[in-house]
Amino acid sequence: MKTFILKLYASDHIFYEGPCEHVMFPTEEGYTGILADHRNTIASVYPGILKFRKPGGKDEDVVVTRGLVRMEENEVLILVHEAERPEDVDIKAVKRAEAEIKRSEKEKNSKIEFHSAEINILRAIEKLKRIN
Repeated sequence: MKTFILKLYASDHIFYEGPCEHVMFPTEEGYTGILADHRNTIASVYPGILKFRKPGGKDEDVVVTRGLVRMEENEVLILVHEAERPEDVDIKAVKRAEAEIKRSEKEKNSKIEFHSAEINILRAIEKLKRIN
């Protein structure tokens, strides 16, 4: 099978650079695949499992977060925030990060509600001053 160059970069390390027979990555609509001589394209990567095949039929699965794919002149560049082998993913760390995001959202909403209430109180005080 024909190959192309795959460069898979996470924000803090190079996950893979080398020949590749095909790559499939998660998108908003599902999975998209690229083979050698694919037309030039740019696409978004969504969190999920990216799959690629090295020459000789060795398949690799990679857990990825959001990012971009660029196919140009038979070279695929994939830039993602994080890329890890499935066996290296720390489930507890993922759950902690998810809880932190939820807590952060609640705090942000609480601050917005607080400032909104504060503005309403100040408006009410101004109205009372005008009446008296």
